[in-house]
Amino acid sequence: MNTRSAFSFIAAMILGVISSGVALARSVTPPANHTGAPDHMSCLECHGGLPGDGDLTLEFAGGTLFYEPGGDYSLTVAITDPDKLRFGFSMVARDSDNLLVNVGTWSAGSSDTQVHDGNHIGQKDAPFAAGVRTFTVNWKAPDAGVGDVKFYVAGNAANGNNNFNGDSIYLEELTISELLPQNQAPSFSLVATSFDVVSGISSAITGISLTDPDSGIGNLTVTASVGHGMLTIAESVLGGVDSGGIVGNGSANVTIEGTLAEITETFGDPNGIVYRSNSQSRFSFTRHQAYLE
Repeated sequence: MNTRSAFSFIAAMILGVISSGVALARSVTPPANHTGAPDHMSCLECHGGLPGDGDLTLEFAGGTLFYEPGGDYSLTVAITDPDKLRFGFSMVARDSDNLLVNVGTWSAGSSDTQVHDGNHIGQKDAPFAAGVRTFTVNWKAPDAGVGDVKFYVAGNAANGNNNFNGDSIYLEELTISELLPQNQAPSFSLVATSFDVVSGISSAITGISLTDPDSGIGNLTVTASVGHGMLTIAESVLGGVDSGGIVGNGSANVTIEGTLAEITETFGDPNGIVYRSNSQSRFSFTRHQAYLE
């Protein structure tokens, strides 16, 4: 063997050792940023394997598609390929409103999974299996809800020959929605359920209040009606509902729209609600309703 041939042979051996080392390292821990997410590669760049005769499925929390802020959930990644002997994956969770932002935190769900690169979850020591492998991982939703969350996962079904050629890459996405708290119904409080008034004379109706524990800053709609006569809602109460939020004013059926604070100010004003009877001397709310808009 001449000197040049010997050098070439040694270089080939070194290259083979390096290539084998890279393959082994990626079997232990999947490379970062290869999940198929918008700013990621997808394993195809290295393995070059087209999808084979298999499949990749991603299931969230037993098949549900909702999460609650701060909740803990289990996900399963199942990779099936009848001709392959070794399996691995990498996955991230993203804010659907900004697909470049990772959300939630990961933890291993089984001995063959691990968190890598801070916000990825993937295989640990890519396990050998005959044609199918299912991984389990845990995801904790962010304490503050972010709306829809989208999971991106790339799966590798490998032939186990310590060579990138001949592997099959599968990609999957799954979107889940934030489960919003159930709306709590508003309620009225009336000091008296009936009021004595003089027929044909306007009388202020006081002692009416409205509560809604989850209205926030959203608008409420209140409908008040009387069987005889008409209702007039004050339109100039400081901090109260203005004329644009009152429909049917001066009639038997009045609709009031505004925030809880605005309606409270109007109802609390001494002349916020005025009733005028046209035929009887007794007044009562015959219908009242409030709901979140």
